Amino acid sequence: ISEGDTQGIVENEVETIVDGSVTNEEVIVEEAAEIESLIIEEIIETDGSLEPLKDPLLAIDNTVVKPYPLTFVNELNLNIKIKYDAKLNIRMYDMNGRTVLKDDSRFVKKGSNDLRFNVSRLSPDVYIMIINTGSEKIVKKVMSKK
Repeated sequence: ISEGDTQGIVENEVETIVDGSVTNEEVIVEEAAEIESLIIEEIIETDGSLEPLKDPLLAIDNTVVKPYPLTFVNELNLNIKIKYDAKLNIRMYDMNGRTVLKDDSRFVKKGSNDLRFNVSRLSPDVYIMIINTGSEKIVKKVMSKK
């Protein structure tokens, strides 16, 4: 096709114009629907086997972790509601993947627990916390402001 030619070319049943901006809107809508279906809303850790679980909810022990305040300054608190006693391994990472907090000394009892962390040395940023109970890994996003 020469320059200035407006003849259409068919590629995978989609008509495109070489020097124009004509597209097939139905295909764009289908692609947008595919992209929306790929969005991950929650991380669920399974039992690690290659076989699919018969009931995916069996892999979740339903521990609830709520960080507060939503944007922390000097102190970050975690409210943990858990159905069993556990020793926690807690890690906090900055957006570059560096470990900024490591705590393997926390124990929680069955029920509701409140944990406090001194985070006054952290700069304003978004951080990722991973709380490992031995049976579950819970991932939370937290934000510091100064």
